[in-house]
Amino acid sequence: MVALYFGQDLLIYQNNLDYVYEEYPEENQEGKRNPQEKNMPYEDILVPTEDGLKLAGWFIHHEKDTKNHPTLVYFQENYGNIGYRLAWAENIYQNLGVNIVLVGYRGYGHSQGDPSEAGIQTDAQAIIDWTVANKNINQDQIYLFGNVLGGAVAVYGALDNQESIKGIILQNTFLNLANAVDDTNWLFRLLRPLILTNYWPTDERIDKISVPILFISGTNTKTNDDMHQLQDLAVNSAYTDFLEVPEGDKKNTWRVGGKSYLLAIDEFILKTRTMFYVPLEIEEVVAR
Repeated sequence: MVALYFGQDLLIYQNNLDYVYEEYPEENQEGKRNPQEKNMPYEDILVPTEDGLKLAGWFIHHEKDTKNHPTLVYFQENYGNIGYRLAWAENIYQNLGVNIVLVGYRGYGHSQGDPSEAGIQTDAQAIIDWTVANKNINQDQIYLFGNVLGGAVAVYGALDNQESIKGIILQNTFLNLANAVDDTNWLFRLLRPLILTNYWPTDERIDKISVPILFISGTNTKTNDDMHQLQDLAVNSAYTDFLEVPEGDKKNTWRVGGKSYLLAIDEFILKTRTMFYVPLEIEEVVAR
């Protein structure tokens, strides 16, 4: 119990499992080392955080035509370096023509620091700030995309930035970390009230979001019910939509979804890019 209490950041934020994932993108197998291997123009970027770290990532763009395309800010899952997201990025970039901001959280790949809930929340703000300040993109067409843990990060990042983004796309996201832990095994479920120090309470935050939200859920995930509940809780969102992907799991929902997956994202962007809405007055943001 002591090990789980003090060492849970290592268990949750699997940034350095070198027996499963390579630590740095350039060590990955071909096709996962940089966007150019997927025929996507890009820039290496360093994003400064409020607490003095540098986060390493890629800005995947459309060269001289960059401003004519929407931009997706991708918040990754809890495992592996950003190179493991390149197959997804290629699918979205080539078929939907979006720019993609892909930055590793602290401690992931070449990003400095060690991951934690508070630290990754700081990273979310830094990545959004970098994107909003980028004069090479259309700053009226910025969307946040979060998968699994990344969905919790995206919702947190959206809270204080709703005037700067057009919408959020959440994929296979859990209600809160306690709920996700309960879905693992009976032992963690039994110990969780005593040891959990990470929370990610998306269910307590999503009703403070007024921008449109697209929910994408694979039916072979334990978060499918969570996603439906999150949509029900998003009572102040200007617009919500839901795509259920039969047989999709946490890693392959985008592959299994195929054309319907791409069309759902494309239609969401088309419907929301010209929408106008008034952000909520947030008196108190849950910051656990």
